[in-house]
Amino acid sequence: MKLKKLSTLLMIPALAVALSACGGGEKPTKEEVTNGLSSAMEGQIDQATLDQLGGDALDNYYSCIVDGSYDDLSDDTLRSLADGEDPSASTESDDYKVFNDAVNTCAQSLMDEALSNLEG
Repeated sequence: MKLKKLSTLLMIPALAVALSACGGGEKPTKEEVTNGLSSAMEGQIDQATLDQLGGDALDNYYSCIVDGSYDDLSDDTLRSLADGEDPSASTESDDYKVFNDAVNTCAQSLMDEALSNLEG
């Protein structure tokens, strides 16, 4: 059951990029994007999952996603993420693919950390 919740958590950021909204303005900083992603995800994570993973692990996960995708995402997508909104990007777009690749790469680190916490 815990792994099911965790796998759901890992997919939420990828889904966020596939949904609709529109960004604008100049390119936000990595910190702004990370904070926006964290804020957007806050309501999607139940307390039990947060307690299990810990805030530091989630912060590292969001930072990993942003670090892995920031340079290759459009300014509009970055602005939407920084604003805590769902950016517009079809599942066929380059932004979606870049973001999804970052989520998948970072998910392994989060899973490893979660399993370590379960064992310890």
